[in-house]
This record gives sequence, C-alpha cells and structure tokens, in this order.
Amino acid sequence: MTLLKSGLTSAQFKVDAVDISHRALLKAKRGIYGKQSFRGGGVTDQSRYFQPVESGQEIRPFVSKTVNFIQGNLLNPAFLSEGNYHAIFCRNLLIYFDAIAQKKVIESFHFSLNE
Repeated sequence: MTLLKSGLTSAQFKVDAVDISHRALLKAKRGIYGKQSFRGGGVTDQSRYFQPVESGQEIRPFVSKTVNFIQGNLLNPAFLSEGNYHAIFCRNLLIYFDAIAQKKVIESFHFSLNE
C-alpha cells in the first residue's frame, strides 16, 4: 500500500510474503482483516485499499495481486540464495530467533540483496 501511495503502479513492483507456516500463508492469502488489524491507524484511506465483507475488511484485488506468497524457512541457507531483492522488510520476525539464528537470517538477507 505504501508503494502504491507513493505513485508506483502494481506493475512496477512485486512483494514476496514469506512464512514457514502453510496455515499462516492461507490466512494471509484470504486477505480478510478484522477490526483489531486497524487499531494502529496505519491505513488512512482504508476504503481505497479494502472493501467491507461480512467478516471484516478484504484487501482489494489491485493490492493483493502485487503479493507472491511463498512458504519457506529463512534459516535454510539455500532458501533465498537466488534472491534478487531491492529491499527486505521483516516485521516482528527476528524477535522469535536466538542470536545465532538472527545472524544467519541477516546474512541470508545480505546475500539476497542487489548491490
């Protein structure tokens, strides 16, 4: 949503959403969020990016088509070895790992980034 707000079109970028949990990815693919998801006020023009459905707010197709859902283990050194990323964001990820695992993931990210 931030990239779309900045003026990029959905054809100009792709987001890879990675999780080790198949269940979490299925939930994310559904793209339906309850009221609790919006408690921080981060989406100022919510109706542009979401449409109301019975169980909450559903992300609009022009947003969801920018996301590629991938099941994978970031601790597997080969997982991102062929990455060619311009940026990597990992919100609330590293807090679940010990220091050794954090270092491995950060090194993996480093080698997956474009120069």
